[in-house]
Amino acid sequence: MMNKNSQSGFTLIEVIVALFILAMAMAAVLSSVGNISDQTRIMEEKTFAHWVATNKMAEYHYETNWLRVGTSNGDAEMAGREWVWETTVSETEEEDMRRVDIRVAPADADKDTFTTLLTGFITRP
Repeated sequence: MMNKNSQSGFTLIEVIVALFILAMAMAAVLSSVGNISDQTRIMEEKTFAHWVATNKMAEYHYETNWLRVGTSNGDAEMAGREWVWETTVSETEEEDMRRVDIRVAPADADKDTFTTLLTGFITRP
């Protein structure tokens, strides 16, 4: 039989424990969302940098002059953002072929840090 003064429900301790567990779960969810956002930004940056390098390599493929061995650099705009590139042209064992290494980074990145590196080979025109 039930006592007239007994009440059913949660104790204060049970409510505090439940709120603590909920707070920990929400913190984990927010952390995951932040990590996903950071990873998305990084992948976007790598994709755009690779496109800049690919465009530069395409320019070299259509170049009518034979590429000179050495290093050159410049800038480009992609997706409303400024990028810097550095190209290193080197000789290969094949007389009529050059190796081209293109490094690309956002213009506001550290000088020696590149987001992508694209390597290709260009034949004599």
